[in-house]
Amino acid sequence: MRNSSKNLEKQLLAYSTAAGAVLAVAPSSDATVVVTNINTTLTYNSSGQVDLLVNSIKRFQISLNVTNYFGGGATPIREAAFNIVPNTDAAFWRRAGNSSVLPLALNAPVQGGNWSRVPYARNMAWAMWQSTFSRIGTAGPFAQNLGVTNYLGLRFLVSGVTNYGWASVLVSPDMQSYTIGRFVYDNTGGNILAGVIPEPNSLSLLALGAAGLFAFRRSRKNAKP
Repeated sequence: MRNSSKNLEKQLLAYSTAAGAVLAVAPSSDATVVVTNINTTLTYNSSGQVDLLVNSIKRFQISLNVTNYFGGGATPIREAAFNIVPNTDAAFWRRAGNSSVLPLALNAPVQGGNWSRVPYARNMAWAMWQSTFSRIGTAGPFAQNLGVTNYLGLRFLVSGVTNYGWASVLVSPDMQSYTIGRFVYDNTGGNILAGVIPEPNSLSLLALGAAGLFAFRRSRKNAKP
């Protein structure tokens, strides 16, 4: 029985020690990260759009606009433009010196850098195909790293507070599908890292270890004659 108590105390001590190490570098407990799993794929076969909502209000529209034309010749050409349109109070992370949307690297801080509040479509990726499905042209910053998840840096106002977030975007290697994965933001105005979702459940478990150790030692003390 004594060995079991010692083993339990060791486990709780390990949790509490880890809790101290983690909580020392954890963000404010007041921070709230909102995660929306979108997991929607748009294809070059048809036009479509995905709206990123905050409190039921559209802040960004991510769309795929597909058009067919002959391009001055007899061979029909299909063009697919993958765009983002921010709301009037919203902005996207951009390349310094112009309003082109630019992907963020994994773990990059969203809060810093350059922002653009251009309230019309900005191209993320663009491609053209002949009717034989032979791709004849590509452009756009999200077309430079195909088949890999990229991150859109996003900024918008909620009740006067500037919120920062990101959305994951993947353009297929053949540029015939465009997937929007998650939309994540911190609703307190705090910074957030691209592609990173905090794990409050893990911190809660560690904190419970510290609380459990305190309660366990107190119960042992009270049980002594």
